[in-house]
Amino acid sequence: MSKKTIETLSETYVEGMSQIYLLIDMNGLTYVGTTRLIFSDRWNTHISDKNSGHFCSSQMLDWSTLMVYHLETCAYEDKSLREGYWMTRYPDCVNIRRNVTVKKYKKVSELDKDEVEAQRLRGRQYYAKNSKAIIKQKQNYYARNEKAMRIKKDEYYIKNKALILFKSQQRYQLKKQREKLSLIEITDFLELINHY
Repeated sequence: MSKKTIETLSETYVEGMSQIYLLIDMNGLTYVGTTRLIFSDRWNTHISDKNSGHFCSSQMLDWSTLMVYHLETCAYEDKSLREGYWMTRYPDCVNIRRNVTVKKYKKVSELDKDEVEAQRLRGRQYYAKNSKAIIKQKQNYYARNEKAMRIKKDEYYIKNKALILFKSQQRYQLKKQREKLSLIEITDFLELINHY
């Protein structure tokens, strides 16, 4: 794992929040983890556990070919739920506590609409309380990665130009259809008024 990758992931840190990350090795084995630490500190804990013999299910992965991905940042209270969600997305993950976490996710995901709405309200309140910090973090990330993001966007466009143009034409045709329908409805309405 390159130092630059770990530093980049460490930039996703938000104080008081949990980060959910994914480790993937060349054999396709995955590990879903969560931390409240800056990622470089959590990474050092993984290394320390491996070197000292303290078991963590991430040790089942081939560490010489490991790749790390930041999946999301969530409230600390929701970390088990969100980790369970990601474990369902990667059903072959090696996490030992997988069954407990996934069961908790499935149980919570079957909650009634009132509880889901309460969770949304808590999310909105959190954003309202921390919106300046969140926006500042996004702006800083964009400022640091603007060139790389632009290059990635250009590469994506080159690779998918035909599909992008096709979807654009579909949207244009759909827009024209809607305008045509609106015009027909207006014309019908005017004819109806003229008959009276």
